[in-house]
Amino acid sequence: MEILKLSVQAISAKLNTFMSKIEVKLFGGYLLFLLAVLMLAMLTSCSSGWSVAGYELTPQDTSENTVFIEIVSSDSVSHWYSDKIYHGDNWCYKHGIWEDVRIK
Repeated sequence: MEILKLSVQAISAKLNTFMSKIEVKLFGGYLLFLLAVLMLAMLTSCSSGWSVAGYELTPQDTSENTVFIEIVSSDSVSHWYSDKIYHGDNWCYKHGIWEDVRIK
């Protein structure tokens, strides 16, 4: 009975060693696959700047302010307002304060 017990332990130890070798091979294969995908992504990416869903952005698309109405005051300070500019108080999104706007 003891011989059978020792042989089961020996087989179990060899099986554990064998499984760890398989796990190492699988992990190495996974890392190689991941590296290949990353290399493919680098090689197929755009080379002249940013792109979104394959559409390459130009300087015209990436101007500093595309959402707000930009007004430059008489002292050359830029202000950003949304939607409409009213005569009187308007929220300046660039400075984060209410500003009094008057047409001169």
